[in-house]
Amino acid sequence: MKMIFKPLALSLLMTSTLTSGYVLASTDNEAPFAIINQLQQNGADISVSSETLALFANHPKLSGLALNTEVDLNYARLADEISDYTTPLPRGSQLEMSDFERQTLTAYLDSPTDAVLAKFLALYYLNRSLVNEWLVPSKGQALKNSILVDYFFNRVDELNESERWTKRLKKINSTKLHPYFSSVNLTNNEDKAVHQQFYETFNYDESRRFETAAALLDDFAQDPSNIFTAFLNKAVNTWIGGEADFDDPSALHNFLIASYFSDYTLRMAKRMESAWQQDNTNERFRLAPILGGLSVMDRGWLAQLHQDDNAQLALNDEHRQWFNLHPMFHSFTVGASFFTSTENFMEGFFAWGSVLTTSCPEVRTCLDRPRFSFNLLGMIVGYTDYLVKLGAIEDARTLLTYRYNPAFEFENWTIGQEAWLHRENNLEAIAERYHNDDPSDDPNFFFLADRKWGGQTSTCQSCHQAQNRHWTDEEKAQVMPHTDDILTIGTWPEISTTWYGMSKNTCDGAATWEYGDVYTAGDIVQLNGMKYQAKWWTNAQWPESSRQWDVWAPVGSCNTPL
Repeated sequence: MKMIFKPLALSLLMTSTLTSGYVLASTDNEAPFAIINQLQQNGADISVSSETLALFANHPKLSGLALNTEVDLNYARLADEISDYTTPLPRGSQLEMSDFERQTLTAYLDSPTDAVLAKFLALYYLNRSLVNEWLVPSKGQALKNSILVDYFFNRVDELNESERWTKRLKKINSTKLHPYFSSVNLTNNEDKAVHQQFYETFNYDESRRFETAAALLDDFAQDPSNIFTAFLNKAVNTWIGGEADFDDPSALHNFLIASYFSDYTLRMAKRMESAWQQDNTNERFRLAPILGGLSVMDRGWLAQLHQDDNAQLALNDEHRQWFNLHPMFHSFTVGASFFTSTENFMEGFFAWGSVLTTSCPEVRTCLDRPRFSFNLLGMIVGYTDYLVKLGAIEDARTLLTYRYNPAFEFENWTIGQEAWLHRENNLEAIAERYHNDDPSDDPNFFFLADRKWGGQTSTCQSCHQAQNRHWTDEEKAQVMPHTDDILTIGTWPEISTTWYGMSKNTCDGAATWEYGDVYTAGDIVQLNGMKYQAKWWTNAQWPESSRQWDVWAPVGSCNTPL
């Protein structure tokens, strides 16, 4: 709402005339029909309908026949030094993406109800997915693209635009994905080389973020049993997506990958706790208590993108349950999420303040530690923002004098210093913007950055980068576990939306299929909008991979009564 927006022009390098008779502008081999032909040549059964081919050919964003070169006036005004100020963060690298992919993703994000674009993007990523993994440089990249394919085909289903070929290819892709997310024997090793690479990147050398994200995907593809690797795949993508440029469409990749892995990690952590309850020699996942709120934030961005109000309400309720389980950590996630909400602002204020007004126990989410550093400066500035928006300007001014406390070591918090001083020097102007009855020019919260799509996102570096602080290798290696009362969840909050942030279809009350749950003959479950009935006892067979003689029989979509 407040940033300068300069739309990219399509880079049209060639025009391909294919055997179908349609003429389509493209970049190299990225024309829709070239993609379809390549998939057919590589053995995937496509059979895309002629109607869909015609829609691809005539779609202005795919054909290049009607390029938008006008500046969107909503984003064209000059940035305002008060309203548009965002905490400055270093970035030493940038993801490379073709102009065609960037432009097509942008078109979809501008109109996420465009089923034609969703179908095309499903095919686009299918061409470089696990379905054709021999064509992809790394298995991790193929895995990532298959997750994107799953999203776009699910989106087609949500828009009630499914066709026979979309259902077939969705199932083929799902069958390829399933083995990576159905490990029988989970491992919890935290000392793999790629884990150390993540720590170094997340805390000390942010310029390796994209390299580390690719390495984590590759490692998970080689060893999908490791739940900690799954968690770090979620973490690195939440970080990258949250700090993407205002109009960078690759943020969609990041939040989808983060959401997929957080959904999986939540389910596996719950399974580990269940095994521990049966035999306490088994391990629990030590980061389970912080998973929920982080997952809610990823799905919340997607729910806002889809403008799914019911999903957003459900996510708020889910978030509250996680806060009640572990308020010391989820004070941050709830406080950051509720800051811009008129209805939930005071709830966010009290959640955020609970950390600063409570004697902090000796747990990792309260301490400034080298493995996952937590930034007291950010918590103070965040509370200052809440106070100013609340109208308590003098209280905010007093709080900002804390930087003179020698124990605070203000000079070591190099990333956040400018944002702190910005508030010191502009407190009245900031307060005026909050209280002028025009929410469109409200200043940004310390930890939030504007996005063109999907609402604001939380940033990580000011909290987690070491900045001007130093630790020994022994200190870096020290793991700070949660206390037992926090580590055991007990009653796990239900995942309130689909993994991609849409409202769950009630599906006639059918339970969502869960890996490891026991089902007996006649049980009905739902998965990805379809209902399945068990023929006999099972606890691990994935419904979407069942064939005629397997345990699960499809009995219709969630829109079809039994």
